[in-house]
Amino acid sequence: MNEHEKYLFDLQGFLLVENALDANQLVQLNALVDERMMPFAEEPNKRFGQILTWDKSAFDVLDNPRILPYLHEIIGPQIRLDHDYLDVIRGGGEVRLGPI
Repeated sequence: MNEHEKYLFDLQGFLLVENALDANQLVQLNALVDERMMPFAEEPNKRFGQILTWDKSAFDVLDNPRILPYLHEIIGPQIRLDHDYLDVIRGGGEVRLGPI
């Protein structure tokens, strides 16, 4: 994490890590969300829990080598997953994971 990234994280409370997921990962994750959202097509917002149990592709993003160095810098070497969930918030247009 460079000084500029530290500054942005301190200022905003988040960082945007470019290319954290590859195109194939995005396709797989979007398909999982699309499948889960089918019964809730008319609901504007939906929260799903335990998404890591959906499929191996959801579980595989946990130890993302693009993200882990940032977590180690911010949190330290002992990282713990407290809970996992996904909020789908629709606001007009197609719901997608990834860049716009």
